[in-house]
Amino acid sequence: MAEVNEATLSQLFQSDSGPPMPMVSERTRVVNEAGSVLLDKFSGSFVNAVLQAEKSAEKLLKIIVGNLSSYRDEATYQGQQVYLYKRAQILIGDIWACFDGQGLGEFHDINSITVFADYRVPQVLLYYGALTYSATAAQSAV
Repeated sequence: MAEVNEATLSQLFQSDSGPPMPMVSERTRVVNEAGSVLLDKFSGSFVNAVLQAEKSAEKLLKIIVGNLSSYRDEATYQGQQVYLYKRAQILIGDIWACFDGQGLGEFHDINSITVFADYRVPQVLLYYGALTYSATAAQSAV
């Protein structure tokens, strides 16, 4: 992961219907970062990050956003810092669900995080004007 290049990543995620994977440069950067962090801080395995959290969803959330910038969805809104951490919370919820709240998925404080549909939060924030897209992002969302 730490050294995968754009060509390899594009090939791994190649669509059966033909269109190339969008945002391949950004996705490659994110995969490289995750690979480097896992190697440098967690002996190459995300399992070690989960174990380091000591069955705490909140601790795992802090580990994820503290080490992986792509999970750090923060913004300033009307002069106040807003922390969504949507993808990080979805990741933790998925781990919990995959393991039925047992073993690696056991979190004594799972109710302290928000689990929600991936696309709903941006839709609501956009509707209420708390989120705006750049012209480029708006065009790619169409």
